[in-house]
This record gives sequence, C-alpha cells and structure tokens, in this order.
Amino acid sequence: MIYIIDDDKSVRRSFEILFAAAGFTCKSFEGTKEFLDEYVQTEGDLLILDIHIPDINGCGLLKILKEKNIHISVIIVTAYDEEESRKCAEDYGVIDFLVKPVDGDALIELISSNTKQPTS
Repeated sequence: MIYIIDDDKSVRRSFEILFAAAGFTCKSFEGTKEFLDEYVQTEGDLLILDIHIPDINGCGLLKILKEKNIHISVIIVTAYDEEESRKCAEDYGVIDFLVKPVDGDALIELISSNTKQPTS
C-alpha cells in the first residue's frame, strides 16, 4: 500500500491517479495525525510524505515513527529544498528526497524499485 500525506488536495489527487494508473493501491491523508490514527504497519508499505504540513510536519512524523519503532519506506516530496528537512530525512533513512514538481514516470520507477510489484 502506498500512503500519501500532503495538505494540498490537488497534489494528493494527482498522486492517487498516477499510482492507480500504475496498478498500485494507495490511500491519502491531509495530515499526519489522521495517518497515525489509521495506520497499521504492513510489510511493503511506502509513504509519500510532504514536509510542510500544518498539524505535525514531516520531520515531526519521521521522529514519531522512529520513536514508535514503525518501519515504513518513505519518499519525501516537497516544494521546499531546505537543509534541515534533508537532514531529518537522512537521519530517518528515507529512500529519496524529491523537490516538486516531480516527474511522474521517475516516481513510479523509484516506487517500483523499492516496493513489491503493483497489484493489478
């Protein structure tokens, strides 16, 4: 399952369409609290995470995941290329740190090489 956390509805919808077309199952969230309330860890999960989210920012979520010993592969997709954000991403061990706009084909290739094959 691919999880998407981004406070921009149009970004979430674009990712949903892209991933569905590639055969992936996904679920999106506007905020990190909503994700944490619903997430049940499953092998092979992947999280597409924006850094700048109003409730708990992406770096805050990465710290929570680490503290709770939740292991999920993460790809950061953000409009802000900031050293502090890159540092927290590196500390967590994210797969990649991508700056918007993101090439959809390249993102699908990155996801495919870091997850189980699409479910379709």
